[in-house]
Amino acid sequence: MEANLRFQLSQRCPSIRGLEKRVPLHIEFLNLDEYQFKVNDTSYHLSIYQDYSNCKSIPFNLEMENACGGIQEDLSIYGEKLKRESLDMSPGDIKIESEFDEYADDDSKKDDEADENGLKCKLEELEQEMTRRNPLENGNPVDNLQVRENEPNREYSNSTSMEEVLSKDGSEQDEVVEDTLFSHGDGDSDETVPDSVDLNRKVQEDDEIVQDSYGMEDRSDESVVQDSLTERVTQGDQNLEKLEDVMPSENVENSLFEDLESQRSRSALSSLFQDSEPHPVDHQSPESPEPTSESSFLTLAHSEIVSEMTDEQLLMKIESVKFQLLSYQLKRENATPPWKHFLQLTISNSDDVVNVQRGSYNNKLSEVMKLIYDSMFGGRKLPILVHRLYMPDSSQAVRVLRLPEDLKLKVGQIHCQTDIDQILDGIEPIIDASSSPLKQVESEDFPLHPIATSARSLTISCVSQTGATTEYFLALQSKEFFLKYWDEYFDASDCIPIIQHWLEGGKEVGTCFQFAMKSVEIEVLMGIKKRFNGEKIGDRSIEIPMFGSKLLVSYEDGYADGYHDIMFKIEVF
Repeated sequence: MEANLRFQLSQRCPSIRGLEKRVPLHIEFLNLDEYQFKVNDTSYHLSIYQDYSNCKSIPFNLEMENACGGIQEDLSIYGEKLKRESLDMSPGDIKIESEFDEYADDDSKKDDEADENGLKCKLEELEQEMTRRNPLENGNPVDNLQVRENEPNREYSNSTSMEEVLSKDGSEQDEVVEDTLFSHGDGDSDETVPDSVDLNRKVQEDDEIVQDSYGMEDRSDESVVQDSLTERVTQGDQNLEKLEDVMPSENVENSLFEDLESQRSRSALSSLFQDSEPHPVDHQSPESPEPTSESSFLTLAHSEIVSEMTDEQLLMKIESVKFQLLSYQLKRENATPPWKHFLQLTISNSDDVVNVQRGSYNNKLSEVMKLIYDSMFGGRKLPILVHRLYMPDSSQAVRVLRLPEDLKLKVGQIHCQTDIDQILDGIEPIIDASSSPLKQVESEDFPLHPIATSARSLTISCVSQTGATTEYFLALQSKEFFLKYWDEYFDASDCIPIIQHWLEGGKEVGTCFQFAMKSVEIEVLMGIKKRFNGEKIGDRSIEIPMFGSKLLVSYEDGYADGYHDIMFKIEVF
């Protein structure tokens, strides 16, 4: 039975949970990260959703953070990013370090006053640039973004009052419904999730935001608003679509967040996957990007050089800086901010079925992630069978995966991009001994860790020659080795020491090393034939006798990856 379906049945039927934990769990594809993971085609993404529905103006970068799945950093009530405490380890946690020994972002010396003064200077610079572009008329700048006559001018001031930014027609904060994680919800429910995202409604809200930001009045001519939205919609529509169906649930007991305080992790997800089904997102892109707080689709301004910003980017940057200054003002005055933060779990799959659940933000992300991992993978009597384990890159110097204390994985393949040795050091405690040797390891680095170098098959896609030494190739224990080496200076002559080593020391029948190359000089092949007393077999193969077996050196055309054209092989048969 497919793993995610087992998770569903286990949560719907508490009576079978014990049995489900005892039966071996098979996972075809598993991706583990600090605040998200993927099981087969289903992704689970934990984040903070920032609800600014009671604010008159919302900076575009905050809108897009929400649209892309939320932010994966703990926040203060004022929206400040809190110092990471990932090094606070608990049983079962594993630490993965990059090549750096210390945190790249150290907030221990954070100075609010200095940061606030820096923002004020930045705002002054931005507003001076806006004034330069928009000559004064009757004491106010003329907005060059006005593309129709008789539109009201936008006024720019060097300070914005708290009431101007926070008030929303004088209304009180709306009551917010806290959704239960993993519950699919009832479409007929009268409850509403904060800022539930329907794509059509989202575009309409963006229209209103642009009208308000640029001083536009409501009118039937939608082209004005559309022009201003073009860049936003073009760059962000796929991410907005990913959150189209945010369905609330009602009358759900034992939510994940409620059980967090009691630490009843084994039954914490008793509300997982309620009877109602998620709704597919209807759009054209079948492979929309998974939600991520580190969105690459857009920065607030394409350039931090003020003079190079477009008018719209300049306006958005001014809006963002004013909002940041407001946070400092609220904190200084010990005032309660009008916005709220919620824990959010986004569940999505390859069929573009998206389900978003929200709950009260009363615990750190690391604590909630520990509970989620423990609820789904903990307490199992046998190792989880994983065909392919993928460990993604990270921009952080240190990651901590909050895994269950008793977790063991029997892994067939491990795929990494960079920092493979550090990753293997970190995950080694959860790799069951029965996994050795791994069937396959893939990386963009030259690994030194025994888990990788002893794998039956090792594939390296590398852009640098760092680590590509003769000694490295000779020490490999892998029976199959494939090097996609992005260096035109690596050629067949570099393989001669390998051939000599195999002929002198012997090699197991079936061993095959393959090297992608730009070309192979026929003179090199003939040189190998002459040096090792080989016999030419066809136009592209040399056969060399060795200890009751034969070593075949050959190359093939037709290997096309956009850079290499030739596959050079050394194999024992």
